[in-house]
Amino acid sequence: MKVIFVGMHNKPNKTALDSSTMTGKVIDSIIKELPNFDCLKSNLCDREYLPEDAYEIQSCCIEWCEKVKPETEDIIVLLGRWVRDNFFVNHKGVIINATHPAGIFGTTNKSEYVKNIVAQILTQKP
Repeated sequence: MKVIFVGMHNKPNKTALDSSTMTGKVIDSIIKELPNFDCLKSNLCDREYLPEDAYEIQSCCIEWCEKVKPETEDIIVLLGRWVRDNFFVNHKGVIINATHPAGIFGTTNKSEYVKNIVAQILTQKP
């Protein structure tokens, strides 16, 4: 079983949910609390810009599936409304819809965000 975090798109010259970014650091904090899980950081669109064309976004979904190969027992964490609205993947397992970490401000709020996402993931563990 994997926990797959799905962001929007890559920042220039960065990997998906790169640890040097604020969002990547928050996701790293969540992963640190999940030592018994295989975690994967990904972006729905493996591009350095946010696609706006529906056809391109659909192509991104297909590419994401081919690259990530989610299995039924995997937990997918969608980060933000844009990802949720554009995640056209037929996944029969657990999907957690989370607020995008970029919208969380303040140390206390980030700590609560991490605890909340970790709790949601742990309640799904068989």
